[in-house]
Amino acid sequence: MDWSTRRRSIVYAVIGSVIGVLLIIVGISIFYDTPTCMDKKQNQDETGIDCGGPCARACVADVKDAQVRFARAVSPAPTRTDVIAYVENPNANAYARGVRATVELYDVQRALLATRTVTFNLPAGAVLPIFVQGMLTSDIPVAQTFFTIDESSTQWTRTTIKPLFPSVKDVQWRTGDQPRVTATVVNPVAEILTNTQLIATVFDANNEAIAASRTLVGSLPSQGTAPIVFTWNVPFIREPARVEIIPITEVRVP
Repeated sequence: MDWSTRRRSIVYAVIGSVIGVLLIIVGISIFYDTPTCMDKKQNQDETGIDCGGPCARACVADVKDAQVRFARAVSPAPTRTDVIAYVENPNANAYARGVRATVELYDVQRALLATRTVTFNLPAGAVLPIFVQGMLTSDIPVAQTFFTIDESSTQWTRTTIKPLFPSVKDVQWRTGDQPRVTATVVNPVAEILTNTQLIATVFDANNEAIAASRTLVGSLPSQGTAPIVFTWNVPFIREPARVEIIPITEVRVP
């Protein structure tokens, strides 16, 4: 074999190798599915299907269900019933968005008076008040209140970021025919906060919720404060022992 023939053979071999490598790359791109956190398979060191490991979504086995501390019907007017519930997220390193729950009111005969589906977010490790306004628009007494979370639709996301909320100080209240609660909300960050929601819950000496209300602070100055006021048009059914005001608008969201 002379030199020109050998050179052609070498060139053909190189070209063939390049074509072969290209065909392999194209074949892999066509027929090989790169593992993802949405491929409905347990791979890439996931601890469950599309959860745990490198995935943000937490596996069901690794989190605890949200807990309803209490749910109470409260009446700010003779023909209106609201509901206040406290929901606890026991997971310090997981949060849930778009949690669904069903609220039900029953009379003394166990007849259903009203039902409503609510949606809310659960920050990591937080206790969140859920205020449902105008559940019932009649003067029928409510005997039982149920707040049931739909765990099957709750998806937990892992996080190392702790939730941050405005704080509240100087809580005071006044009873009488038109009770009133006042306080000051404090912005912990160096930026203006808008549309900050806060919920006030009034408790009696037996730690039972007897009233609740919600307010919205349109603009909270950078590292500043703003006064907040909650009012009712009817007297409290019992003497208040304490008032909790909890901001439900997060300053820092994962």
